[in-house]
Amino acid sequence: MLKTIAALSLVAFTVSACETTMQSVGLGAAVGAVGASAVGGNVATGAVLGAGVGYVCDQTNGC
Repeated sequence: MLKTIAALSLVAFTVSACETTMQSVGLGAAVGAVGASAVGGNVATGAVLGAGVGYVCDQTNGC
């Protein structure tokens, strides 16, 4: 669980610099995949979660 929280936090901080929704989603997916790979998780799941975090972050201006 701690690894998941750390990976999602990394995605949120990285996505905050994006200007468009697609940039946020794409960068979130990339960071999520790399983060999942780094901690030994499923890369596809990391990409999907990262893309979701990127989208929510962009839409809510939460980042």
